Amino acid sequence: AVLGESGDLTVAAQLGDTLADGGYSDELRLTVIAVLGQLGGVDAAGKMLDLAGRTEDEELKKAAQAALAVMPGGAIDASLLAATKTGDIQLRAEAIGALGSRGSSEAVPVLFDHVEKGPKAIRQASLNALGELATSGDLPRLVSYLNGDGNQAIRAIMSVCRRATAPDIAVRAILAAMDSQSASVNEKLLPCLGILGGEAALKKVESLLEDEALGKTAMKTLTGWSGSEAGPSFIKLASAEGIGDVDRTLILRGLVRLLENRDNALKSEDRLKFALRGIDLAKRVEDKRIFLPVLGRLGTPEAIQTLVTLLEDEDLAEEAALAALTAVERVRGRRRAGRLKQRVLKAVIRAEVEADTVEKAQKMLDEL
Repeated sequence: AVLGESGDLTVAAQLGDTLADGGYSDELRLTVIAVLGQLGGVDAAGKMLDLAGRTEDEELKKAAQAALAVMPGGAIDASLLAATKTGDIQLRAEAIGALGSRGSSEAVPVLFDHVEKGPKAIRQASLNALGELATSGDLPRLVSYLNGDGNQAIRAIMSVCRRATAPDIAVRAILAAMDSQSASVNEKLLPCLGILGGEAALKKVESLLEDEALGKTAMKTLTGWSGSEAGPSFIKLASAEGIGDVDRTLILRGLVRLLENRDNALKSEDRLKFALRGIDLAKRVEDKRIFLPVLGRLGTPEAIQTLVTLLEDEDLAEEAALAALTAVERVRGRRRAGRLKQRVLKAVIRAEVEADTVEKAQKMLDEL
């Protein structure tokens, strides 16, 4: 540990030799690996790469990979890049994985070259690393691999989409690719539009809802949408004439997921509006119920009033009561808020709901 803090790279080779000595415990080996990760340097990187590629001990392997990912030293990336080009396949694959974990963007051109010319294991490792390193501008090239290395390629594309700092650029790349791809490839690309979000992506997905080959995937993508731009689309689709019960349920559940996502830009008043509209559009009691927790978490006076009204509906009373209790816990303020809480809690106590719910409401009322 002292040597690790010293920054003395000359001891890396000596420490690394202990990793190959069967006389040392795994505990000591793990300590040495951690120290080498702290020291860094090309010698230490070589030891870690060899260990990660050759050991059958999963704990040691993961420790060596983790050490490679964080090792300091500008020369390490260059040494790993060189290690991807010749020698043992497993060591080459480990070097590629390490470059991805280290965020070595300068490796991207070489990795693309490996995908196009390397053996299968190297192609797959390179695609995995490109998922961590490639940018939105690389998406057209990644899409071109879908027909050959489909599973790895789509995982890499999805990873790039999740990391996209400029989603609009990524959306344009995916849309451009879809114009020239087969239905089977576009089926894989559709979920990427859901990851990226935005008006252009949403419009494309909506346009494919009636497509014979892609309709089901488009519906699945839409109902998992998290961006606020999808709110009006959910309402429009759920209220469309001729929509089937199954599709309406899927759309309404997608709307609930959208309303529950606190990371999107949807305003509280819009969440309330969409929730109330969703309740109106739902044909099944089960579909109405799923909106009530949304109203409870909103906790606004309008949402609370809706819940109090729904206490009179015997099919929705229990869920409305539970949501109302959640809303009461979110109400802030003193005198005016206190009166609102009392009114709501008394309404829950009077409602025909489970005894446990009434007991909880009474306890909350007593504590006011």
